[in-house]
Formats: sequence, structure tokens, C-alpha cells
Amino acid sequence: CSAELQAKEVSIVKRFENGFIMDPHVLSPTSTVGDMDRIREEYSCSSALITEGGVMGARLLGIVTARDCDLLEDRATKLVDVMTEKSKLQVGLEPITLSEATAKLQTSKKGKLPIVNELGELVALVSRSDL
Repeated sequence: CSAELQAKEVSIVKRFENGFIMDPHVLSPTSTVGDMDRIREEYSCSSALITEGGVMGARLLGIVTARDCDLLEDRATKLVDVMTEKSKLQVGLEPITLSEATAKLQTSKKGKLPIVNELGELVALVSRSDL
């Protein structure tokens, strides 16, 4: 196993804290489908959360998945035009336990559960595929 592969595996493990992804991939509403393509290529990740300013700790606005982008020809399309808005998402409110988050994922039949604080700011993500 190469040192590069080992470093990549360590990086993946460090992103998780007790089942919560503490630094999920985040983009801004003005980011483009091309930006999402780069995340998919570099990290093999099929979704990104959209926040004001495109940073963790900012107000959650929505999510973009591969399904939102796959059939679009114009890779310069802004993510705000293709994202699923927060009002249509299931979100967990901090504080939440992993078992509560998992139950919410199961009942909603969704793959991702963004965790926000009382101000609607993104603090973590729980992904069904990582449980």
C-alpha cells in the first residue's frame, strides 16, 4: 500500500467524529456544476451541501447531488439553480445523538442528514452510506 493511499485513508477517517462528518464538502450557491464535478472527481463524493459563502458554519441553503447535475450540458450552471432547497430537506437540529440522526434518516428514507444549530448554520452531516 503506497504512502499516498495511506495518507488518503487517514484523511477520510479524520473527517468523521463518532459517525458525524464534521467537514463535509460545502459549496456556495454561486458555485457551478463544474465545481461539483471537481469534487466528484477528486473525492469520489456525489453530493455537496450549499451554504451562504460556501463554508462550514454558515447558514445551510440546500444540497446538490449527482442526480441534480448529471444531465446538465452547461457545466457553468449555478448550483442555486439546481440544488434542493433546505425547505425540502430533512435536517437534524443540534444537539442530536447519532442514534437519533440514524432514526431520522431511516424514517425520511433520505441518504444525507445535515445537522444545523438553532440559527440554521451547518455543523455536521450524517450519511446513511457511512453508518
